[in-house]
Amino acid sequence: MTRRRKFLIFGTICISALCILGIIQARAMLRGIASEYETARVIDDVTKYVDTHDGRWPTSWHDIPDVEHLRDLVRLRFDVDTSELIRDPHALGLAIQPLTGRYRTYLHSQWHLDDLRFALEDGGKPNMSRRGIIH
Repeated sequence: MTRRRKFLIFGTICISALCILGIIQARAMLRGIASEYETARVIDDVTKYVDTHDGRWPTSWHDIPDVEHLRDLVRLRFDVDTSELIRDPHALGLAIQPLTGRYRTYLHSQWHLDDLRFALEDGGKPNMSRRGIIH
């Protein structure tokens, strides 16, 4: 095998490896983006649940069946103390979060979390002052 041929084979292998790594990285990034947007959907459904269940937090995915299929994209804790979630906005962000653990692309996540915290504070009574959103 000539030196040139070896160089071409080596170059082809390197370029192929870079393409494969790029595809893997792109898939992970797209999954992260999907996780963030679906987390916003789960936050909204939990807010609706809180509004219609006297301020109680859901006890399992079965309590919010419209988004149960998203359990692989969203981390939702069911063993939380709602009074702590009201006192500490950071705790609320840890109770519901994207699979990646943080938001990179969905910049309105804090609005959704604040709306949920207000619902918890109101004890499930719909409040028209919440960002103008009616649940």
